[in-house]
Amino acid sequence: MMGYQNVRLVPGMTTEGELAMEIRAVYRRARQSCGLRGPAAFHRACEAYACLNPDVPDHLVPQRVAKFLNPNIPVDGGTRQ
Repeated sequence: MMGYQNVRLVPGMTTEGELAMEIRAVYRRARQSCGLRGPAAFHRACEAYACLNPDVPDHLVPQRVAKFLNPNIPVDGGTRQ
C-alpha cells in the first residue's frame, strides 16, 4: 500500500479506539473536503490504516478498515446479528 502523509497518530502507539476515530475521520475528510466518492475515500482510509499498522498484511487492511467504518457489517463471512 502507498504511504499516507496526513496521519495525526503515531504508528504503533495508538489504542484501538483512537485508530478507529482516525480512520473514520480520514474517510469523512476524503468524502467531504476532497470530494472523493466512496471507493476512492475507502482506498484513502486503507492507506492511512496501512501507514499506522505496518505489521498488518496488505490483504487484511480492507477488511479491518471496513469493520471500523461500519462495525455491523459482516466482513468475516458471517451473518448479521
